[in-house]
Amino acid sequence: MAFFVPMLAAVGSGSAITGAALLGSTALSVGGAISQARNAKAAASANATMMRQQASLARAQGNARQETQLRRAREILGQQRAAIGQAGVGWGGSAQDVLEQSATSAELDTLNIGYEAELQALGLMNQASITDWEGRQQRNAGYISAASSLLNSTANYFGNKGGSSFGGDGLSQGDRRKIGVY
Repeated sequence: MAFFVPMLAAVGSGSAITGAALLGSTALSVGGAISQARNAKAAASANATMMRQQASLARAQGNARQETQLRRAREILGQQRAAIGQAGVGWGGSAQDVLEQSATSAELDTLNIGYEAELQALGLMNQASITDWEGRQQRNAGYISAASSLLNSTANYFGNKGGSSFGGDGLSQGDRRKIGVY
């Protein structure tokens, strides 16, 4: 808050209360904007972390579903082999085609499960990245708002004095009226 020292030094005795009120208002506005900026960034970071955890969980669940699918496929292929053996039709021709098709379908089902899980995880990871970016943007907007509030308050203070070290003639509004300069 060292930036308020020059402001306080410029406050004359007649406008000490106005200057103090302006200073307090500015401090609250700047502090609120910075606090809001930090809180928005923290909330976005927490949400992004949760999305990354969900992505990890989606991958783990996909792996578990793939293992379940592989177990079921092995059972079904085993039952088909047993049925072919019991029927005594031999292992070539149509029987072999059925077994190969079943094995291929089981492999595709397993791969699709993994693909779906990975797509879900990638979607969550992308959303986490976007949420992180949004948090940074909200933080930056808050800092800009704080700076804008500080600059506006400074401009208002020096504008109300009628002059300043930023230019002008240095006359207050009362002095201007006294000498007839508007």
